[in-house]
Amino acid sequence: MNRPTPLETLEALRVLLLRVKQEMMTRLHRQQPGMTFLEMRVLMLVGEGEGVSQKALVERSYIDKAQLARTVTSLEMRGWLERRATHSDRRLRCLYLSPAGQALYEQLRRDLAEVAQMLFGGWPTETARALIDAAGSVR
Repeated sequence: MNRPTPLETLEALRVLLLRVKQEMMTRLHRQQPGMTFLEMRVLMLVGEGEGVSQKALVERSYIDKAQLARTVTSLEMRGWLERRATHSDRRLRCLYLSPAGQALYEQLRRDLAEVAQMLFGGWPTETARALIDAAGSVR
């Protein structure tokens, strides 16, 4: 068996991530018609690290600053996200999930676990471990 080229490896990862995205969007549109993938992504990122500033979220997510600001505003208008002033600097606003946003986040986490099980649950342990190890070695 020949060693795959880096481009073949990248293409395989792209297809894998596209499959995850497609499955998540199908589930998302059943629950929240009209919600975009970017809105889902930002909601998930805030849920994983509540109290994050928009600046830190831009650095963690690689989302354009203006695009992130529009997405945060949209999530806030839909009642899923809140901006709160910090105790140390009242000018700085950090992002938190609202109760409705927390409920949606928890549902999306369950959906993601189901998608992961569907796509990867049948993988041999060695294959799953190899992917995790390889992802951790990317520089």
